[in-house]
Amino acid sequence: MTVAGLKCFYHSKRIYNHLERNYSSGKKIDISRSADSSESEPCIRFSGISDPKSPLIVPASASAGSVAPINCLFFELLVIADEDDSETIKFFGNLKHVSDWSYIESLIERLDFDSTRKTKDLSKGNKQKLGLILALMNKPKLLVLDEPTSGLDPLMQQTSIDLLKEIQQNGTTIFLSSHIFSEIDKVAETVGFIKEGELIVEDELDTLKANAVKSLSIEFKHPIPEDLFKDSTNIQIVESKDTSVTINVTGPVDDVIKKISQFEVVDLLSEEASLEDVFMNYYGSN
Repeated sequence: MTVAGLKCFYHSKRIYNHLERNYSSGKKIDISRSADSSESEPCIRFSGISDPKSPLIVPASASAGSVAPINCLFFELLVIADEDDSETIKFFGNLKHVSDWSYIESLIERLDFDSTRKTKDLSKGNKQKLGLILALMNKPKLLVLDEPTSGLDPLMQQTSIDLLKEIQQNGTTIFLSSHIFSEIDKVAETVGFIKEGELIVEDELDTLKANAVKSLSIEFKHPIPEDLFKDSTNIQIVESKDTSVTINVTGPVDDVIKKISQFEVVDLLSEEASLEDVFMNYYGSN
């Protein structure tokens, strides 16, 4: 998948500035941005809705002069049809040339969706379920999502995440735009942070976490030298008492382990950085 020349503004605020990326198929990619950004801008720009002749995401499988199917789920599903949900699903299924209708039935069942009601009367949560069904129904090669679990209860959130993992395992590339960190943590493999329109960092989720600041609280049996961590550039002492010390470690903890192994350790508590902590570290820095 190629992202080419992505550049857009929202009310004079720069959202993306000439973003150029290439991704292999079957990846789950998240782009996190501040909460004041336009919620559906990624879907609108990426899919080519705002400029049908120039979609900004093109699957690698697309032939010259054509674009392979791209499915989007907006932050808020726009519903104007005065029809039953079953008719709405049937309409979009025919529009997308769906051949496996049993898969749609399984989506309806797993999302516990009542397809007998009027589409225009749906609640936020049920609109989201319908949106997921419409986005997944034809097993697209590329799926662009904006906070796909918004409005769902915890059980349906987990079901939605399971569905996304399953379709990703079958080769679908998922591009997720969100600032819901719990959602990103469960779904994404590659994560990028956007600040003032610039992609300030992009890496594998595990790598970002591994290189993040970790908090370690260590209790020793006997007092330790005050300068034990003095020559360690990736260690910051937060609090130090007679036989205990609390430190922040950036990156690998190998140096810490080597230093404390010289003394008898009574207890050690490690607090891993959350994805939100990682985001705030990059977003708050220069």
